[in-house]
Amino acid sequence: MRHARLIQRHSQNLLLVHVVWTTHRRDPLLAPAADAWLTRVLDQKAGEIGSKLLASGNASDHVHVLVRYPSTLDVATIVQRLKGASSYTWNIERAQYGRLTPG
Repeated sequence: MRHARLIQRHSQNLLLVHVVWTTHRRDPLLAPAADAWLTRVLDQKAGEIGSKLLASGNASDHVHVLVRYPSTLDVATIVQRLKGASSYTWNIERAQYGRLTPG
C-alpha cells in the first residue's frame, strides 16, 4: 500500500499599509518637535497589536505612518488602534498644546 505524501503549503506575505490622518478640523497642533514623541507612542501601540511601525512622521495638521501587519489584522483595526492610542495619550500627556479630539 502506498502512503500518500502530505504536501504542506506555507504562504508568506508582506502586508504594508501607508495611512494618513488629520487633526480635528486640520488644526495645526503638531509641532515638528512632536514627531519623536508620536513615533514612540505609535511604535509601542503597533507592537501591542502585533504589527510593526516602519516609519512615521507628521506635519502640523496630519500624520503619516507605514505599518507592516500580519494577515490576521485588518487595516481598519490598525488605524483605529493607532489613531486612538496616539490621540488618547496626547490628550493626557500633551494637552497643553491643544486636544487632538474634541471634547
